[in-house]
Amino acid sequence: ERCARYSDNRDYPWGYDVPDCLYANIYQDGDYCIGWTAPIDAHPNGDNSLGVHDMAGNLWEWVNDWCDDYSPEPQTDPIGPSTGVWRVYRGGGFGTEWMYIHSAYRNYSAPSLTDDSIGFRICRTATP
Repeated sequence: ERCARYSDNRDYPWGYDVPDCLYANIYQDGDYCIGWTAPIDAHPNGDNSLGVHDMAGNLWEWVNDWCDDYSPEPQTDPIGPSTGVWRVYRGGGFGTEWMYIHSAYRNYSAPSLTDDSIGFRICRTATP
């Protein structure tokens, strides 16, 4: 979420404009933008300020967190519980309507779920 919202807490990785097929591979106005996953750089208007592609739409992404309610106290980068039943995924897939790809939106399911619109992002730490 932090990467998607950048440093200014924006609604979407690209800013505040409501998503459409120029920004993300989603389901819009009763039809699919593409109807399947798209190449990683197919929607450059949707890139965040860090140059990260497809943080919204195209493919839901599993994250490392177990699902739990957020604390009512303000937190920075909460890690969630160490165990649980449901894993969190974020970002929305190619069949997701625009209102569910907001950077703060999260969904959850059993970690054993397989679906053609859920995957994961491989990240690594850059070496100096």
